[in-house]
Amino acid sequence: MPFGAAAGFVHPATGYSLLQSIRLAPAVADAIVDGWSVTDGLGVVRAAWNIIWPEEARRNRALYAYGQELLIGLPLHAMQRFYDAFFAAGEQPGSETGLWRGYMADSLPTTDVARLMARVFLAADNPTRLRLARGGTHSNHRALLGALLGV
Repeated sequence: MPFGAAAGFVHPATGYSLLQSIRLAPAVADAIVDGWSVTDGLGVVRAAWNIIWPEEARRNRALYAYGQELLIGLPLHAMQRFYDAFFAAGEQPGSETGLWRGYMADSLPTTDVARLMARVFLAADNPTRLRLARGGTHSNHRALLGALLGV
């Protein structure tokens, strides 16, 4: 069973995977140990997989992938405007780093990822909003809606 970067832990926005691997390692180890006492090898793999990729993590990954696809196609000037909106929208009163820190650490619940995405859209200038609404070259708007709605 893959783990770490091989399991898709590489964050699309940062490229880092070590923190997530370290964060999940004890729970995955417990699932493996506990699983052997009640099920076969396939059941152990399923239990560990559900620790690694619970529903919310799969939904967030779909949102991150949608954003990554969009950013890859932006020219430099548009990317700069996007990140201006991203950091402005991610600020929260009483917090030095706001939502963007949780986004970059992959520690936000899906509702906050979606809220940040909406705030970025609202904070962006009109040309950037148009690019965001169109999506990337291969953007799957249906997958985006599925991730947001949990279906």
